[in-house]
Order: sequence, then C-alpha cells, then structure tokens
Amino acid sequence: GIPYVDKPRLYLDRGDFEEEKNNAFMVFENGTIESRVDGETHRMVLNGAVEYSAPTFSATLDKDTFKLLEATPTSAADGETLSLKAAADMFILFKGLQGSMEHLPLMQETRGTFVTHPGYEE
Repeated sequence: GIPYVDKPRLYLDRGDFEEEKNNAFMVFENGTIESRVDGETHRMVLNGAVEYSAPTFSATLDKDTFKLLEATPTSAADGETLSLKAAADMFILFKGLQGSMEHLPLMQETRGTFVTHPGYEE
C-alpha cells in the first residue's frame, strides 16, 4: 500500500485535525474518538454501548456485535442512504489502539490541546 494514504493519522491539535478532509483521528481519554470524513467531523463514544454521531444522523450500536440498536436522522433527507462505514473504521481503530498502544497520549476535551502522559500523575 501507500503508507501516507493507508495509515490513519492521529492528531493532538484540534486546529490541525479540523483542517484535514479525510483519514484524521483524535482519541480522547474518556472513551471518545473523532474522525474527519469528507471534510466533516464524526464522533464515537464507547460507554457500554457505542454512541456514534455523524453530520446527518446519530446511532447506537451494540459494543460486542456492532448491531444497530437505534438510528436517528438529524439532517438527512428522506430516502438518503446512511452509512456506518466511518463508525466501523473508528471502532476498529479505537479498539486496536486500546489493545496495543496503552502508551498513546490521549486528549482531554476540557483542556484544549493538553495531552496527558499515560502512567504519570499531574
């Protein structure tokens, strides 16, 4: 593959993240991941269930099976096809990072670009 195209890019700076059109991710310490898809921000929170928010709809998915439990259109037009592909990409990336990169610095939403160092107390 093409490394700069195939690999996800992780961001620690909100401004840099929001300038990206695709393949950009921010991981937060509270079980949240955001991604940029076609110039728009998608958000996923893992808190028992998987809560996914896209620009046109929100969805709740089972954390074990990824089965769709509920979907609510927010700005989707009647008949518009809604995709969970971005949700699947985010979920797989987040679970992979959790399992193999415990040392990865995570963002704190309330502190701007402050990054906590895993394993150290402030």
